[in-house]
Amino acid sequence: MQVCSCPHCGTPRIITSKVPKDVVVVMPCPNCRELVVLFRNKAIALSRKIMEQGSFEERKDHIAEIITEFFEPGMLGLPPSESGAGFELDDDVESATEAFNGLFADSSDSTTANGPISEKEVEEFVRLDLNRIDEPNYFKKYFG
Repeated sequence: MQVCSCPHCGTPRIITSKVPKDVVVVMPCPNCRELVVLFRNKAIALSRKIMEQGSFEERKDHIAEIITEFFEPGMLGLPPSESGAGFELDDDVESATEAFNGLFADSSDSTTANGPISEKEVEEFVRLDLNRIDEPNYFKKYFG
């Protein structure tokens, strides 16, 4: 059984072996009850005070700070920026949006089997398949 220490109290009581590799979990520490974010066997402190009483901007900045601690270069399969470090938090929002939108295809790009997902395909998935994803046989058919 794999465990990690709470970033708040230091007690090694947080079990990480039951968390799938690419799943983010927000949970209270079993010892001190403070919020902890788990990802890939690493625990980061989440401030309950900021999450409950902070402004929208404070909450957004706090969550962004936590997420950036988990990311490693090349983790998402995106090409690195010229600096080699991926997007910086201070990058121009427009350039980040353009890069993000570049991950998605126009509906005319859906002709290749391994190409990006078109908006039409997303709409069809949401309309037909999303409600069935919890059915064990359906899930196994498409995801193994």
